[in-house]
Amino acid sequence: MKLSNLIGFVVLLIIASACKNKSTTKSSINNRSVYFDKASMDTTVNPGDNFFLYASGNWIKHTDIPATEATWGSFYTLANDNQKNIKQLVEALSSKNNTTGSPQQMVNDLYVSGMDTIGIEI
Repeated sequence: MKLSNLIGFVVLLIIASACKNKSTTKSSINNRSVYFDKASMDTTVNPGDNFFLYASGNWIKHTDIPATEATWGSFYTLANDNQKNIKQLVEALSSKNNTTGSPQQMVNDLYVSGMDTIGIEI
């Protein structure tokens, strides 16, 4: 019984330390990120009539969906930008003379082997 009381006490201490109130200064409050973009909203639409247009009407009006895509959004642009950046990094590594066994050489070897479509098909 004493062991279970000790375990319970330790758990309470951990919870209490995790819930410690951290002081926030005015500068940290002013420097926080904005997580909700109101610019995409169309406030001319009554939310009770059409909430979808109210919540994202301006985004729909001002965003061109590429003809090659069936759907579009911020995560698609993020993914496309990341793929372009990774490709540039890997191609920059492949243009250099890397030392054998280095992480740069291993990334280059993986990239070259993946781009060898004829070798993959054999």
